[in-house]
Amino acid sequence: MTLVLREYRQITENGAQIRKNLSDIRILSLSYIFLISDKDHCSLSRLLPEQQLAVMKDLNLKEYWEFMEDDVLIACRKMQKILYNEDMDEEEREDAIDLIKKSSNSRHIKTAVKITKDIVPHIFNKFLNRQEGEANQIIELLRPFLLHCWTSTLTGVKHEWLTYHLLPPSQFSSSQSLIPDYVLFVEPYSITFELCFVE
Repeated sequence: MTLVLREYRQITENGAQIRKNLSDIRILSLSYIFLISDKDHCSLSRLLPEQQLAVMKDLNLKEYWEFMEDDVLIACRKMQKILYNEDMDEEEREDAIDLIKKSSNSRHIKTAVKITKDIVPHIFNKFLNRQEGEANQIIELLRPFLLHCWTSTLTGVKHEWLTYHLLPPSQFSSSQSLIPDYVLFVEPYSITFELCFVE
């Protein structure tokens, strides 16, 4: 699948170099964003019909999606109301959110509380927001979700922000390396394998 997407992007890159008129789907692929559809022309179109069907079946959210429990949604709603309560100061908000965590044994609620406490400074501190800049703000808002929902649940993985060079494969050596916002990778036996990246 990775090879298919890279070939699709390479064709797009070649078209851009000769100033060919590109579709929106093609333009997005230049930023390593690949739209997938079972109806419209996309990066899957060059696959055999049975291969396309297999990919779409693996992406079937209805089969794999798990709905969050009601108590987690209620806890999130409570935290939302606390954060927007103008009668509470910062310390009172923090104590109220901590109380939600202490009063529950749910792992998902505890994770939601951790995420909320991590992103609060970047939402409510206007001075900090002005100093950070848009790119940094986006990273700081994404970081808690990736850390608490993903990275912390995995063993032996490493991750980097804005420093990792994602090199093209040897058959596309003319392509430029990419520095994604976030890369998750492992290094067994001193060989690096990228698991995913976020751009």
